[in-house]
Amino acid sequence: MSDLLQHVTQFLSTHPVDRCIVTCSGGVDSMVLLDLLRKSGKEILVLHVNYGLRGEASELDEALIQDYCSQHQLTFKSKRIDLYSILRSEGGNLQQKARDIRYAYFETHFQEGDGIFLAHHLDDQIETFFMALTRGGGIRSLSCMAEQRNHFYRPLLSIEKAALIAYAQKNDVPWREDQSNDSLTYARNKWRNTFLPEIKNVFPEIAVEVQELVKQFQLNLQRVQLKAEALLREFDKNGIIPFEWMDMQDGEVVTELLRLKGFSHGLFDELQKLSKADKGTRIFITHMDYKSIFKESDHFRFSSNEKFILPELVIRHVEVLPPSFDKKTIYVDPEKINGKLAIRTWQSGDRIKPIGIDGSKLISDILSDAKVPASDKATQLVVLDDFKILWCVGYAVSREAVATVQSKKIKIDLKI
Repeated sequence: MSDLLQHVTQFLSTHPVDRCIVTCSGGVDSMVLLDLLRKSGKEILVLHVNYGLRGEASELDEALIQDYCSQHQLTFKSKRIDLYSILRSEGGNLQQKARDIRYAYFETHFQEGDGIFLAHHLDDQIETFFMALTRGGGIRSLSCMAEQRNHFYRPLLSIEKAALIAYAQKNDVPWREDQSNDSLTYARNKWRNTFLPEIKNVFPEIAVEVQELVKQFQLNLQRVQLKAEALLREFDKNGIIPFEWMDMQDGEVVTELLRLKGFSHGLFDELQKLSKADKGTRIFITHMDYKSIFKESDHFRFSSNEKFILPELVIRHVEVLPPSFDKKTIYVDPEKINGKLAIRTWQSGDRIKPIGIDGSKLISDILSDAKVPASDKATQLVVLDDFKILWCVGYAVSREAVATVQSKKIKIDLKI
């Protein structure tokens, strides 16, 4: 048994998968992976995407894989697309678009196997690491690729490409070279063909060093994910992020929390900016569940994107006043009302003359004194006539139109 076959056999013993979905481009990496998995005795489905980017060369890639599968009685399925046409109509980056299409196709066949096998190897991992490093990626980016992530498996991730080529040559495994890999148009090819060869000349042990670094980043990422999942449970209870999470937790933990909730990349930086703003400052965001974030005294409050609907006023004439009052229902003298009664959210500068104090008071001060969260302030309601505010709902009642035992009386409630 060759060293590579033994390596893959050992990998399969720790990642038990009976039906392997093998993604294959026709290059040496994926053809060697296919050959090794076939020799391991697993049931195999081979998937290929023909992007039509290189004319006859693309057709020959597909034909090579199909011939191999026919020779070894393996199930082969191919998806043919015109990637250039898609890019013309949708725009975007060619490599990213190709990746998105490729992975979406793999996912459609997931139920036909126990795992999807990818042929990424150590050279790919090193390229990915340095690209993430130069882009300023966090620990998630620097963790690069994992040997297993969900139902994706990469058994060759610790193997250098030179070993794959040697195996293919020794075992007569056919493959085709993709000439586009020599082009320096793409950033990854610049690393592959120019930068990394120079680095390896100076630092021959760079592959070992990168492997160790990636391992440590992956361990750290696991720690971050566990902490973020614990915080997520707290976030889901009340929709807040306390300031202490930003101070005490590693920034990567809150970043991971935000990622798990589907917030856009960079929201952590926005929260840091918001933390320096005045209390009550709000920023607007795009998210399926939230529309804005308020800065409170000791936390950020995430506001739901549910549309706010004004409640209806329910007005009834009554004969007597209740023995006790609260600020959830008011009783007013209809003869002291000027014009029509209305309800709206409060506005800056709104004032009321509350029962129990002389003069008037700003609605904003009433809400601040009651320590109303900034996110709730935005939808605070007031009831008014054409000239004055009669009721800051839930917090203050005006003395200007309040009913007395001797006056006529109407009762005002809200219908939500």
